[in-house]
Amino acid sequence: MQRKTIFFVLTLLHFAPSWAQGTVKTTAQDDQRTVAVAASQGARDFQASWGYAPAVRTGDYIHMSGVIAGPPATEPIGSELFKDSLRRTFSDLQKTLESLDASLQDVVRINSYHVFSSKYFTEGKLAHMEALREVKREFMGAHTPAWTAIGVSELFTDTGLVEIELTVYAPR
Repeated sequence: MQRKTIFFVLTLLHFAPSWAQGTVKTTAQDDQRTVAVAASQGARDFQASWGYAPAVRTGDYIHMSGVIAGPPATEPIGSELFKDSLRRTFSDLQKTLESLDASLQDVVRINSYHVFSSKYFTEGKLAHMEALREVKREFMGAHTPAWTAIGVSELFTDTGLVEIELTVYAPR
């Protein structure tokens, strides 16, 4: 019997409804934690109802929830449209980090969860990884954090192709 792996990491900044997207701001929880929250009230309500934060700073480290990239509709996409989705995802990650006084250059670890056999991507595993590698390089340059890429059967959103979570070291 094959065990089905499903990652139900809630993602707000990329696949949330349009009312939930927008500028990220931070709010101090206590002396040791700072939590990133979306600027809109609807997004904050969503986050509160799920007990979710896109990122939490604890001291010099920032732990980011996964952000999903994939087609916005239920039509399959190729590499170029996948790269567009990845660019939106990396832009969202970058904005969240900036709200916590950090940048993508401060990333020390990437965990990425890939649905290689998705019906929503018309090309294979190699094209999937090459698209991610290319967009990562656009946003991060030659910066080389530790990176683990894991194949999974599905993500929280039905059309998700990859979920990216980051660990960041950014001394205050």
